[in-house]
Amino acid sequence: MSQALTIQIDGSFEGYALELVSGFLGESMNAATDALIRRGDGPGELPLIAGYTRRSIPPEPSPELYEKVRRKNSTFPFDLFAAMRFWLADEGNDDLSLSLDEHDRLIRADSAQAECADPEVPIINTYLQLFRTWVEAQYDRKFPRRQARIVLTHDVDDPVNPSSIGHALWLTGAAMFAGKPRASLGQLRHLPKRVWSRVQRKNPQHWNFTEIVDLEARYGARSAFYFASTPWWARGASDYDVSYDVRSPQFRREMKALTRSGAEVGLHLSYNARDDLELLKRERARLEGACGSKVLGGRHHYWHMKRPFWDTLEQHQRAGLRYDTSVGFNEAPGYRLGVALPFRPWNPETEAPVNVLQIPTMLMDGAILYDETCSVEDAVSKATTLIQKLVASEGTAAIDWHVRTSWPGCERFERWASVYEEVLRIVAEDSDVTFCTPGDLLGSAPLAGE
Repeated sequence: MSQALTIQIDGSFEGYALELVSGFLGESMNAATDALIRRGDGPGELPLIAGYTRRSIPPEPSPELYEKVRRKNSTFPFDLFAAMRFWLADEGNDDLSLSLDEHDRLIRADSAQAECADPEVPIINTYLQLFRTWVEAQYDRKFPRRQARIVLTHDVDDPVNPSSIGHALWLTGAAMFAGKPRASLGQLRHLPKRVWSRVQRKNPQHWNFTEIVDLEARYGARSAFYFASTPWWARGASDYDVSYDVRSPQFRREMKALTRSGAEVGLHLSYNARDDLELLKRERARLEGACGSKVLGGRHHYWHMKRPFWDTLEQHQRAGLRYDTSVGFNEAPGYRLGVALPFRPWNPETEAPVNVLQIPTMLMDGAILYDETCSVEDAVSKATTLIQKLVASEGTAAIDWHVRTSWPGCERFERWASVYEEVLRIVAEDSDVTFCTPGDLLGSAPLAGE
C-alpha cells in the first residue's frame, strides 16, 4: 500500500493552496511536520522561498523541465506555493498605476499574464501538471488525468426584439404606476422606432432563448442565462444598466421555461452592485421573485468590480451567492488569475479564502468579434486554439456569449452566432472536453473545498 502523501507547509495560504493541489491530483494531501515531501533545496525536496515578482515568476514548464523532474531524487524546480500565490493573490498586478479601461478593468496587454506568460494558458494548471509528474516519479504514484470542461453562459443584456411594442408599453405603464416618469418617457421616446422596426421587412431578433436551448441540446449541452434585475431607471442604477424589467410577464414566462428545459437562471449584477451590498441583495431577491427559483450566482455587468476586486467578491458571500464568473479579461481572451479550475478566491487583504466558487471565464464573444475585420474562419480558429489549450491544461473555464449573439436572428450578429455554433460542435466532437453548468460544478465537490 502506498505511503500517504504528506507535505510540509508554511502559513494559511499554503494550507488553502494544498486543497487546490489535492483536488487536481484527485488524492488528499495532508500537512505534517515529519512529512513525506519536505521543503528545501535538497534531493527530492520542494523549495521554500519568500515570494516571486514579475521578473522571477517561473514560466510555463518546458519539455526539458519535465525531463528533469522525472529523474529520481530531483528537487522540484521552484516553490510551487509561492508561484501559485503570485497569480491567485494577483501579486503581479497589484500596482494600481497599471493600465485600466474606463470601467476599471485591467487591460490584458499591461497584465503580468501578458508579460510573464501566455495569458491564454492557465499557468497554474501547468504548474500542477508539472508537480504531478514530479510526485509520480519520486514516489512511484499514478494519478488520473482530468477531463477539460467548458461552462456555457449567456449575459442577457439586450434581449428584447427592437420591434417589440408590447414590452415597451408594459414598461411605460409599470413605470408610471411606480412613479418613475423618466422611465415612462424613455419608453415612449423609443416607441416610434419600434413601430417602424415592425413594419420593416427584416426584423432583427434578439429574443433567442428557445432557439439557443434547442441549438445547445443538439450538441448535448445546457447553459446558464444571467438576467439583470436592475434596469437603468431603478434606484441605485447606472445609465450603463439594462433597459428591461424581469418582473414583466414576458420575462417571467421565459425564465420559468428555461428552468423547465434544464437551463439555469443566474444574476447579471448591475453596474453599481460592486459598491452596494444592499443593492446586490435586492437584485438577487428581485430575480428570485421573478423567476420563481433560487439564484445561486452570475456575473457582473461590464465585468464591473472594484479595483482590487477582493471586496466585491466578499460581497457575493455576504449576499448568499454560491458561485461567480466575473473574474476575466474583457477585451481579450485569457485567465485573469492564471487558473482554469473552479476555486475559492484567496483574499490577500484578509489572508483567507472567499467561500464562493469562482469559475474562471476564458472568453467573451466580443473579445474576438468586436473586430469587424475578424472573419468567421479566423474567429473559429482562435476559439479552437483556446479550447485546445484548455484541454492540454486539463482545465475548467466558462465562455460568455450574449443572448442576442448566440443565434442568427439578425444580420448584425450572424457572424457571432456562426462562431458560437462552431464552438459547440468542436467541443461536442472532442472526447477530451465536455460541457457542464455552474450547478454541475456546485454539486460535484469543487476543487478548492467548499
